[in-house]
Amino acid sequence: MNEYEIADMGDEAGDFEITGEDIAAAPRGLTAPRGAPPGVVREPPPRRRLSQTMPFNTLVLAAGATGVLTAQPQRPIRLERLFLDSPTAGGLSNFAVSNIVIGADQQFVNTGNAPAIMFSFNAVGANLRGTTANPGIVIAITVVNVSGAPATIGGAVIGTSLE
Repeated sequence: MNEYEIADMGDEAGDFEITGEDIAAAPRGLTAPRGAPPGVVREPPPRRRLSQTMPFNTLVLAAGATGVLTAQPQRPIRLERLFLDSPTAGGLSNFAVSNIVIGADQQFVNTGNAPAIMFSFNAVGANLRGTTANPGIVIAITVVNVSGAPATIGGAVIGTSLE
C-alpha cells in the first residue's frame, strides 16, 4: 500500500484511514467524521442496489426499415436483461437487432444482426452484463424490420440500479 491508498476496513460503511500527509489525496466522496483525528475519513453511506425496469419507446417500422429504440435513465442502471415485444403478426421474427449502444459504448463485439427473438420474454440464457448507463446517457437499440410488411416493436430493460 502506498502513502495515498486507503486501507479498506470492510464492506460496511465505517471509518477508513488515509496514510500520508495530505488528506486532500483522499478519494472523492469521503468526508471527515466530526471530531475525528487528522487523516481519518468516513465513507458515505452505501447506496441500495435495486433491480428495476426501464422502458423504451415503441416504433412502427416499414418493411426493411431500421429504427432506434431509445431511453435515458434518471439514475445509474446496468443492463442485465433486454426484453423486446412485437404485437404485429409474426412477432419478433419480423425483427433483427443490429446494435445496442450505451452512450458511446457498443455492446456488440462485432457487426451484424442478432435475431430479435433472442430477447423475447421467454428466451433462455439471454442475460447481459452491459455497461452501466449513468443519468442522461442515451441507451439506443437499433432494430431492423426484416419482414415484408410494416411491424411494431417496443421493449424494456431490467437491470441493477443504485438508489
